[in-house]
Amino acid sequence: MYMVMVQSTSVVSFLVACALLNTSTAAPVHAHINASNDSPLSIERRAVLDGNGNYYSLRNRYHPECLNADLNIKKGVHTGECNTRDTLYVRYMEDDETIRTHHDWCLGMGKTEEPDGTESKNMEVQECNGSEAQKWMAPNYDGQRHLESKSEHLCADVEHQHWKAEVILWNCKSINSYKFLNQQWISFGRMVKDGKADFVVQEMSESTVNGMAKRVA
Repeated sequence: MYMVMVQSTSVVSFLVACALLNTSTAAPVHAHINASNDSPLSIERRAVLDGNGNYYSLRNRYHPECLNADLNIKKGVHTGECNTRDTLYVRYMEDDETIRTHHDWCLGMGKTEEPDGTESKNMEVQECNGSEAQKWMAPNYDGQRHLESKSEHLCADVEHQHWKAEVILWNCKSINSYKFLNQQWISFGRMVKDGKADFVVQEMSESTVNGMAKRVA
């Protein structure tokens, strides 16, 4: 009986040791990237990191809010919290100069009629159609982190610098202009294209499903 117990203990110890070894050498199941307000990921580096199909949320520098869209209500893009189901995860495609969402829709230029009868231009989520209205200058091409429409040469702008505001297209501002920061955007966080990685933002873990961030326990 004593010998059997010794042998059983040895087998258990061996299995535990193997499990610990595998845990220490195996690749992590989830890919994470730490994103903070102090060290944001620059748009100018995004083209390099996108080699593995990574998508990012884009955060405004004036207000710490990200591009959002509720596709069930309207196509218009607005700013909002960076960790909700309406947060847009996008990627700049150099081959056709589009900015595509995780759902493979494109950011494009829309038009809205104002109460006074004038027409304003805004950013929308649209089905990709190859039109010039869906083409954008490469992010950070001018060193100022603009998202500039190639057809109109207007820049994505947070309307009136408000919180949770519509993203309109406005005359591009230089770095020495009044409130130029509301036209500057930085990549924030990371999501793997297949949706199997966790999205990490400000020490809070998120699980991505079909391009939407959802809180996990």
